[in-house]
Amino acid sequence: MTLRQRIFIAIGLIAGLILAIVLYVYVLRGRASELATVAPTSTQATAQAPVAAQPAQLPVPRLPELSDEEREELYVKQTARIFVERFGSYSNQNNNRHIDGVLSLSTPTMQAWLETQRLPQGETYYGVTTAVIASRIESRTATSAAVHVDVQQAITENGDERVEQKSGRVELEKIGEQWLVDGFFWNVQ
Repeated sequence: MTLRQRIFIAIGLIAGLILAIVLYVYVLRGRASELATVAPTSTQATAQAPVAAQPAQLPVPRLPELSDEEREELYVKQTARIFVERFGSYSNQNNNRHIDGVLSLSTPTMQAWLETQRLPQGETYYGVTTAVIASRIESRTATSAAVHVDVQQAITENGDERVEQKSGRVELEKIGEQWLVDGFFWNVQ
């Protein structure tokens, strides 16, 4: 036999031995876990049978109960936030979806104004992505509310992107059980 043949045989035997050891360990572990999960058949076996470990039960955090007043304020702030993020995120190539997306959140007066804000479509991309980073209720009555919003806008124009911070006010009106946006104003900087 040549040296090359002896090396191939030695490597084959070593690889086979390692594979046999791995399979043997795998089979033993599989049987050990089967024994740990088999249900005992008698009361005597219950005392002696190994018990499988139960996963730790983590406590589920409970949210505090909100009063009707707190729920209503949360609803007002969320409506304002959704309106600002949808209306403030647009491009000149999306067929004015930012307008269509907020019409259902608006009063008829606001809907008429929104229709005047439609953008012409363009070939050179221009887009704005708006995220509300903070909001607070400035004033609220039973049928009207004003919400202050702080936003961050990512503006993309001619391949360049810049980030700006703005603040504004969203005025809402309660019609029936629903809060609708009746006005939106950016603060002058």
